[in-house]
Amino acid sequence: MFFLSTRFQLQFALKQEGYVYLLNRTALGEPDSTPKGIDVADDPQVKLTRFKLLFPTEKAGTDNKISAHSLQSIPKSAAQPFIMDNESGEEQLFLIVSAKPLSINKYFEPHDGTLRPEWKDETNLLETLRSMESNTEVSKGIGVDSTGISRSQQKPILVSVNLKHYSKTQGK
Repeated sequence: MFFLSTRFQLQFALKQEGYVYLLNRTALGEPDSTPKGIDVADDPQVKLTRFKLLFPTEKAGTDNKISAHSLQSIPKSAAQPFIMDNESGEEQLFLIVSAKPLSINKYFEPHDGTLRPEWKDETNLLETLRSMESNTEVSKGIGVDSTGISRSQQKPILVSVNLKHYSKTQGK
């Protein structure tokens, strides 16, 4: 459960060296009633924010090549953590891991990770993310000792994490 101005870092370890990308978007509304996953984009009843690249960016760090078997944090500096904004809803984090660098940065501004104007139609990005998600099998759920497994080592994987984000007055 997260509230306005909550500060956090994402921590993980990889079994093999790879390139990591972290995206975010929010299904706005009451966190306990918002749908989850990539496919909510097809539901006209759900109000979504635009995708945003959280890592790599100039603010969170630009070196996204991650060594195997070492605990990593995004953002790398605890002094500059992510901070929850004022939009309550279901925060959707999408962690992408690839053996090779991806061209996913072409969709986003390098300084702040916002979606570039020429990609305001997110259809191509959604198709790319869905293909990564279909290559991923998650065991044990998301949490301590969970594992994302690639069905094909040649393709990137995508693991999604949903965070309930309440305004200060909505918490349970």
